Amino acid sequence: MGTIDDQSKDYLERLGSVFLQAGQYEDAAAAFDNALDIDPDNDSAWYLKGVSLTALGRYEEALLAYDKAIEINPSGAHVWNAIGITLRLLEKFNEAISYFDKAIDLDPNVFAIWFNQGDLFGELGKYEQALYCYNKALELKSDSIPAWRNKGMCMAALGRYREAISCFNKVLQLDPSDQDAISRRKHLLAILRDQSQAS
Repeated sequence: MGTIDDQSKDYLERLGSVFLQAGQYEDAAAAFDNALDIDPDNDSAWYLKGVSLTALGRYEEALLAYDKAIEINPSGAHVWNAIGITLRLLEKFNEAISYFDKAIDLDPNVFAIWFNQGDLFGELGKYEQALYCYNKALELKSDSIPAWRNKGMCMAALGRYREAISCFNKVLQLDPSDQDAISRRKHLLAILRDQSQAS
């Protein structure tokens, strides 16, 4: 059985996680701060404090919390991924890419890291790199509607309309009522029809 401080720290970290899941980010950050008052070397509490601060839009403070987590435990791929997300929100895209790369180096078997990097490459118009990331993500989670959708949008942006339609068909296999996929598929079929009539 742990000491009173250990029990308090664990309780506060659990409480912070409950607040975090409930979307009560200020309360979550306060609980993690209290846990860190007891154990300032708790990398998990630093990470979760960073997640709370990111959700509050306090990105610079979040980065400081993530940096503390990495200082304590540099092998946490989830922390490097979180930094990448936060840097992307700050529009520091090249830095974000390097943090996603580091996260992938640490653990290449995490769907979210590949997906997040794919989103960033897509946002930057680097569609081939985005496709590579989405393909890696789909190897890990083949039923991800967002990954299939985003892969389809990249294919469409590259003019690879038939492959894009295949992606949206996959979305519709997973969720036949997905209106976005229905609309995008219809639009791409119209483009292909117009192309065939023009030739």
